[in-house]
Amino acid sequence: MKEHIFDILGIGSREDSYTNLIAYAFKHFPEFKQNILTKLGEQDYGDWKVCIRPQIPIKSGRGRKKDVPDLILFSKEKQKVILIENKLFSLEGWEQTERYASDEFKRGLINFLNFDTTPEIKYFFLTLDDTKPCSPSFKTLSYSEISECIPNDLNNSKLDILLKELKERIDEYYNLQPPEENEIVLDYSIKNVSGLVNEYRTFKILTDNLLDRQFLKELGITKNRGNFYIPYCSWYKEKWRGKEYPKEKDVSKCFDIHFELQWDTREEQENLTLFLHYHTYPYMTQKELKEVEEYFVEKYQKARDKFYNYIKEQSPPEWNIRKAFLRIAYYTFDKEIQFGELKEKVNTLIENMTNVIDVYLNGIADNTA
Repeated sequence: MKEHIFDILGIGSREDSYTNLIAYAFKHFPEFKQNILTKLGEQDYGDWKVCIRPQIPIKSGRGRKKDVPDLILFSKEKQKVILIENKLFSLEGWEQTERYASDEFKRGLINFLNFDTTPEIKYFFLTLDDTKPCSPSFKTLSYSEISECIPNDLNNSKLDILLKELKERIDEYYNLQPPEENEIVLDYSIKNVSGLVNEYRTFKILTDNLLDRQFLKELGITKNRGNFYIPYCSWYKEKWRGKEYPKEKDVSKCFDIHFELQWDTREEQENLTLFLHYHTYPYMTQKELKEVEEYFVEKYQKARDKFYNYIKEQSPPEWNIRKAFLRIAYYTFDKEIQFGELKEKVNTLIENMTNVIDVYLNGIADNTA
């Protein structure tokens, strides 16, 4: 990617910069305004206005005095309000979208915008990936859709240049190609992290192209205290998840078994490790586990120990069997491993261990394990 003004000014990693540019283009570029309103299911009535990060006063029983959404578009003529929460680099704050969809926030927003009657309010969650907002009132809006709103025939005004750069950055993100078979995996990440492309994106592209067989899959960032930034990808089968606590009282059935590939991106670590995890379903932290009934912990630990001992006896030899709060087994890959080698190794490790897990769970179902 060529050098961008975003990077020269040091604003390429600031979420607010992108919100500001979208808002400015909405105000000063009629074609962009019309395109984005169409994406949002609205028409250009002519009186749409913009508020960037307005401080909305609210009356809350929890003591909160204000909320600050990223972007508000509104038309008083047609009694319409559009709230856009931009999550380009950050994750959703505590109950953030749920707060914005609450009645107390709506009342504060209507008063702030000086509407005489209650307008129609739409909520959008702007994100690069398919991150889901907590509130069902929010619809996901992808940055790929923002790119589609930017015309291709831009000129050389300052706004045109910045929009052209924004489109290039977005398109680079979505068009990222997987590594070559002989490419060192770590080099692939280092080489491609630029613009909007971060370690999470390179990790997603890598894991999308890793397994030969079909598993259910989840991507995320670890939340363990002290971890800097560790993307993970978990693979599992539907039957590897038991019944949900507390609906299910037999806690030996409340389990979650999965493989988890983690990429520790800290410079002193830079390791890629495949784990076999067994924990409660739904997941509980150590602190949360200590707060449930004692019988739950005892029966859960007994069931987990039974699984661990079975894996220890039956595990393929290349896996390291070592029990921790989540971990049952692990395998750490060489830092210089090439993508083709990684793919072959991951598939072999998972294939062999999958057979062991399936036999164990079938035995549990048949009361033979």
